[in-house]
Amino acid sequence: MLIPQLAPAPEPWLEAIVVLDRGTAMAVWDETVRAFVKLLRALAAFRDVRVWHLEHASDGSILRDHHGRCVPMDPDAAQPPPARRLLLVVSDCAAPAWRQEALWRTLHTWSRTAPVALINPLPKRLWQRSGLDLPRTIATAPKPASPGRLLAYRRPRLLRESVGTKPWLALPVLELAPDQVLAWARTLMRTDPNGCEAVLVPATGRPPVRRLHRGPARQNPTPVDEQVRARAEAFADDRESNAVRLAVAAAPLGSFTLPVLDVLRERLVPEATLADTAEFLTAGLLTATPRPSADTLYRFHPAAADYLTNLLTRDQLWETHFALSDHLAAHLQVPHGIPVVFYSPDAEDMLTTSARPLAYAAAATARLLGIEATETMPTTRRGSSTDLTTPSAETSPTPQRSTASTAAEMRDTQASEVYATLARLFRSLLAKASEAHAFRPDEPGQQEALEDVVGAGQQDKRGEPAEQDDETDLTDGGRRAGLTQSSIPRLEQVLADRERSLGSDHPDTLASRDNLANALHDMGRHQEAADLHQRNLTDYERILGPDHPDTLTSRNNLAIALYAMGRHQAAAELFQRNLTDRERILGPDHPDTLTSRNNLARVQAAAARTR
Repeated sequence: MLIPQLAPAPEPWLEAIVVLDRGTAMAVWDETVRAFVKLLRALAAFRDVRVWHLEHASDGSILRDHHGRCVPMDPDAAQPPPARRLLLVVSDCAAPAWRQEALWRTLHTWSRTAPVALINPLPKRLWQRSGLDLPRTIATAPKPASPGRLLAYRRPRLLRESVGTKPWLALPVLELAPDQVLAWARTLMRTDPNGCEAVLVPATGRPPVRRLHRGPARQNPTPVDEQVRARAEAFADDRESNAVRLAVAAAPLGSFTLPVLDVLRERLVPEATLADTAEFLTAGLLTATPRPSADTLYRFHPAAADYLTNLLTRDQLWETHFALSDHLAAHLQVPHGIPVVFYSPDAEDMLTTSARPLAYAAAATARLLGIEATETMPTTRRGSSTDLTTPSAETSPTPQRSTASTAAEMRDTQASEVYATLARLFRSLLAKASEAHAFRPDEPGQQEALEDVVGAGQQDKRGEPAEQDDETDLTDGGRRAGLTQSSIPRLEQVLADRERSLGSDHPDTLASRDNLANALHDMGRHQEAADLHQRNLTDYERILGPDHPDTLTSRNNLAIALYAMGRHQAAAELFQRNLTDRERILGPDHPDTLTSRNNLARVQAAAARTR
């Protein structure tokens, strides 16, 4: 006869509830929290892992469970959670509700029957700036999975107790760091005598406020603008802080979304972390406007924006402008998940990605730089007519309107066309604006200089020499109107700035060097022009290859400079090489080939006359 013998087997004991605060600044930590929840589920140490959401409204906080149902939050009406449930509250405690009593009283109620822990992703140095400014202590557990009412703690020396505040309960608090989580887990499940960090929560939710000076309250409170400016001054005290650098870069935008801030962080402050972003968002300098179908919109308080913008140098403003435009050009199809709206006569179609916030931010920085976008968005026609208008630097961008008959089928094509067109527009705007890098066009006497430089920079490459009726200098047909001796220093400044910010091999840098060489040539400084053209030709051959059109143009420019110096034989050799290459690449009848043949004939004729 067989008699079964039953033995206990280990099984998951607790159900983990992750209460995620949906405050406006907590969006920074969405990916981190998702990874944390995924790790909890992968451990297989809990019966189940569920995520609840804590939302904040003007009339109070709302807690929704994993089914979307409301869970009572009133401390007097809330039911204590079951004993076999672990509650992990993930919050930066930056929302105004955390500075009031109701939320803390709810946590006090939960801690009576279940283990509760507060996970704050912010660095500890910022906890006192948030609602987590409660007395700190070290807590220990007498048995595994002890609820908060059983946790022992060391009483702080300056703790002010009263009848209304008792009982005080220890609430473990920790950062999202491995050592902190490990210390808390050992304390909770293995009763580690070393304990873990905790804050003391009174029965009233928050300890009574201590008044340092007795007497009547001040009749004239400090104006809001002065309070915000004081916070901005305190925040920006360490100018080298990553959070401060990020805030200064975003200040000229006025308003922004998290994807735009991520672009600035990745391109301008790459060493910054999510904690630095969160420090900026929780510094009290912004107001946040949640939007149901789009990213939360953050706006600077005017006093904070004025103070931070004054810390911004012109070079930093250009860096912000280029960072936004370069990201727009490099992410035409996936610009960081920013939504855009195409309008049709029948319905409003929401696309998953867009360049609109980046375009708005680039326009805002251009406006501060004194640059106006004078170009209009090119019209794209596909099927029925489509009218696309671009945002200018003076007005914020408006949603694009489309009258396509089958919007669903054409959505991807239209989006691609809009992204590409926006990129071309802003690159053109920046190419012109960069010529005015060293001066302000709104200052007296500078507008005319801006027009001269922009006019000279509209042609990045020198054109082929024009045919002439007489046998005068080959370069006469290549002179450009509007260049004066005063343009040379500005072109030199543009070249220096581009070499510093973009590098010597960037196409814009090569174009600026060519512009300067052409200007020097037109001023009669042929040797300097030839030296720059020689350097450009070497770089073009190395980067683009000997058969690229820009390389052929650069060789032509060098030949013209050599001809002007009287070095006819060297110029003829370059023209001969250009003619051979163009006949091979473009064919014998191409206009550029004919021009090269004409140039060679004129140089050979001039060389024959000087023998």
